[in-house]
Amino acid sequence: MKVVIVEDERVTREGLAKLLGTMPEVTVLSTCANAREGYEAICSLKPEVVISDIVMADENGLDMIERCREAGITCEFVLLSGYSEFEYARRALPLQVFDYLNKPVSFSAIKDLVRRLQAKLNDERDVMDRSINLVSGNQREYGGRAEGILQNGKLYMAAANFFQTQTRENCLSYGRELCENICQKHLREYYRYMEKHGMNLMLISGEEDMNVYIGAVLAHVKGHLCQTGIDVRLGISCCFQEIGQINEAIAQAVASVQSCALLGKNVERTDLLSYRVVQDPDLLFIREYDMVREQLQRTVEEEIMEAVKGVMETMQSIVPPYIIFAFLLRCVRDICWNAREEKVDWVLNSVSDSISSAPDLEELKKRFRQIVHAEMERLNERPEGSGDDAIGRAISYIRIHYAEPIRSAEVARMFFIDPAYFSKQFKKRMGVNYNDFVTDLRMKKAQRLLHLGWYSVAEVAGMVGYKSQRHFSRLFKAHMGCYPSELPHK
Repeated sequence: MKVVIVEDERVTREGLAKLLGTMPEVTVLSTCANAREGYEAICSLKPEVVISDIVMADENGLDMIERCREAGITCEFVLLSGYSEFEYARRALPLQVFDYLNKPVSFSAIKDLVRRLQAKLNDERDVMDRSINLVSGNQREYGGRAEGILQNGKLYMAAANFFQTQTRENCLSYGRELCENICQKHLREYYRYMEKHGMNLMLISGEEDMNVYIGAVLAHVKGHLCQTGIDVRLGISCCFQEIGQINEAIAQAVASVQSCALLGKNVERTDLLSYRVVQDPDLLFIREYDMVREQLQRTVEEEIMEAVKGVMETMQSIVPPYIIFAFLLRCVRDICWNAREEKVDWVLNSVSDSISSAPDLEELKKRFRQIVHAEMERLNERPEGSGDDAIGRAISYIRIHYAEPIRSAEVARMFFIDPAYFSKQFKKRMGVNYNDFVTDLRMKKAQRLLHLGWYSVAEVAGMVGYKSQRHFSRLFKAHMGCYPSELPHK
């Protein structure tokens, strides 16, 4: 990984270069003392990653990144600053900044950053390889026309959400048949059909613009609306030049469909949106998410819904529609992980599809409530073997509320048990004392969270009940044999 560092503080600049220099996978191409030097180095050296301060003496780091983006530079940017203002992150996201770190940065944070950057760079290379293979592998089927995809530079991603107007159920099978018919009739060069996010997706090449395709889809649906009771939300990405940009194009097309859903429209084009779509929007609503994080760890459905509803209503007036979908998906992800051992596939598929493909705002809220209700029922089921007696109910309570600062005596009093008797019976039934049981439970939950790769070490520490990341890391090392930052992702 080739890196350029832009930082006006000499100690920080040299220290960061020294830290990165200890990692064999990293090559520091240049260390620059200001934004002007940084811009010149980036243009000439073409690094894969740039780590830049925000507030510098001559030029703002965000301004430098903006100049780079305008010049067509596509490397990854990481912002480094002692300023933790949210507005910096909000401005940075449209510039597609990879991460935002506060000074002073620890070695473990840098190590984690490098690992995530390396994974993303590898994924992008894999996407390019797989995409080219996907296209070239269809040459026989399309009579050799697929070669033009890598040459004509006219690529679009179209996403369509077909649904029954009465039940609001998805109609993927109807969409699949319609998309194939429309594409074969109106597209002269190439298309590739996929299903993702609960929608019908098409990779399209060969059209000067998408007006013919859009018109054909809408005319067909409206012509059959009376007979089938089916409506459509259709989103079209910007024109992109390389097949390796396919993930970005999918994000644009899906975001456009979601904009249709919240604004009550049938069709939306990304190039006509008033905001820029980013592939990974999580950081864009970090402040809003922090407002509901505590409630998401509770087991009372109404408390969760009330908190999320209040934040979402505020978001509706200040953020792009697709951010609301991403925000709700993040909330569901955090709610359900505690109740499901098999949650990874479920969240990434079933829940993602349900949230992403909601045809309107009311249906989106309805689906979110249904998911929360299902997870709360699952979470409040007593674990097998807990028993129906007071001790068993107390153990069930601990399994759910393990992240809260609850002591053995408090749990005993909660279930009207003498604390000394509770401690004795707990150890007899579980084979370990109360504190060891809770710590072991927290460590196992943390291990699964870290394996997902969705959260930082600090976030995981908080989610399993530790305010101090250092204390959490020491306990994790003692129980699991390695530090949290050393644990590989699945």
